[in-house]
Amino acid sequence: MVPLRTVVATALGLLVIGAASHGRAAGGKVPEVTIGNTRLTLGDVAVGIDAVVAAVDLGPAPAPGASRLLLRAEILAALATQGLVARHPWPSAVRVTRKMKTLGAAELGRITRQALAEQPMPRGVTLAAVRAPARIQVADGWSSVHVELPRPPRRVGRFATTAMVSFLTDGDPVAVVAVPVDLALGPDAARRDQGRGDPVNVRVRRGLVEVTIRGLASAEADVGDMLPVLLRSSGRTLQAQLIEPGLAELVQVAR
Repeated sequence: MVPLRTVVATALGLLVIGAASHGRAAGGKVPEVTIGNTRLTLGDVAVGIDAVVAAVDLGPAPAPGASRLLLRAEILAALATQGLVARHPWPSAVRVTRKMKTLGAAELGRITRQALAEQPMPRGVTLAAVRAPARIQVADGWSSVHVELPRPPRRVGRFATTAMVSFLTDGDPVAVVAVPVDLALGPDAARRDQGRGDPVNVRVRRGLVEVTIRGLASAEADVGDMLPVLLRSSGRTLQAQLIEPGLAELVQVAR
């Protein structure tokens, strides 16, 4: 009796898209398949197969705008890794291309606005306008979108900048697009995160031990900036990194 796994693998060989007995389609062309995933599986190059066999991984999908030539040896090696024996004359090669999607200015603008609406914006900052390019192509199949904005200046008014719009599949970027945007900076946007003379707690960590020291900010600072902190108890000044308003983490002793 022929083992079930061998039968399944042989059936898979019969179903490879466009495959002829020697791996060439009519006219001698290599058969082609287009996918929208970041990983290539047997299910992408064959139809009507068992779910377990379809899930066999064949490595990364081609980069957006590129193609990958999948060789028979790669298919056989992937099957062997899963304990599957292939007795069918598989195609010598299958060309795999990445599915692309064209976005017009209106759709890209809508995607950018929606993503920013779902993300926290800097204090006092609102989106005033999106000036998306007229037409772009991105890899299809993304599941989420994330937008990164540069830190706005500490002033009031309109600020023209560039948003980096990342299209993600399972957390991995499949495309990153630069989109010009205008931001409206309100009065709160002009204020620094930590004011000079405001109280600030300095967190000090040594191994598993953590202590907090009270002090006063000796300068204005934003989150992520280095901040001189005057300790109330000793009068010494520490250099600490501002983690959030009112909380900094020790870096070194200034004096």
